[in-house]
Amino acid sequence: MRHSIQLVRCPLGNRKIDQWNLIAIAVEAQLKINPKDWIQSHQRVNTQPSTRLPFDEFIKQLDQRGVLISGEKFFLKRTSLMDAMPACWINLSVERRHSVLSIIKGIYERATANEEPVKWTKEDVLRLTAYVKMDEVYKLRACYLVAKKDPSVIVGTTEEEDKEAAEKAQSESEAQLSNSAKNIQDFFSYHPRRLLDKHKANRNNKEVQCKLFDHLTNYTAQSMWDSNKELEPSSHLDAFMSDEQKTLLKPTYKNCLMGYILYDVKGKGATQKLAKR
Repeated sequence: MRHSIQLVRCPLGNRKIDQWNLIAIAVEAQLKINPKDWIQSHQRVNTQPSTRLPFDEFIKQLDQRGVLISGEKFFLKRTSLMDAMPACWINLSVERRHSVLSIIKGIYERATANEEPVKWTKEDVLRLTAYVKMDEVYKLRACYLVAKKDPSVIVGTTEEEDKEAAEKAQSESEAQLSNSAKNIQDFFSYHPRRLLDKHKANRNNKEVQCKLFDHLTNYTAQSMWDSNKELEPSSHLDAFMSDEQKTLLKPTYKNCLMGYILYDVKGKGATQKLAKR
């Protein structure tokens, strides 16, 4: 297709290629494909009429190839499907869940009595909108089928389990808030307590010492970001610094912008901004 597009661009010149040219190129490319490629691609997904297998047998072949292992883990590592239910079902009380199930059960029983396929009427949908939003009614059919297979999704967890889960979530959130507060205090402190304690306990650990050193240098650079004075080491160290080294310690806005551009041109940033660039 790429070769055909190049051929079309030459006679068209600067004019745009319309959709009809592209369709003609795609048709020409498909005609040049080997029929065996089409047959093999359909056989892999079991859509080739001459070699099509029943669904149960095709699933067994996938199981032998290990395709279904990831799907089985979803069911093997849980005792209930409650955490797989949609939010509209989880937010309902047990009594309202029973009411929803009774409405849907009546729809299936009506279809069985009339020997017709299951049809949801306008009245059925309006009755279910008393429990969920209109755009979430279709999810209740899946909830009904799951409830027939796993009745525990109707009752869910007990009140004691809910209380324990709420207390656990609250304690975790409080711990995260306290940790974040400590991290903020350390960030704005020249001598962070957390890093200093590790520094005193592990004086021979280079990794721990480097963390404290990096924090001190970053804090100093941040505190002097709008200062006209150049950033230099203490005169007691008797260390010579070139102009390039002083620029590296205290980069300008232009230096930072150039650094971000270089990062986006290559490396991990390029994969995210390739289309935009």
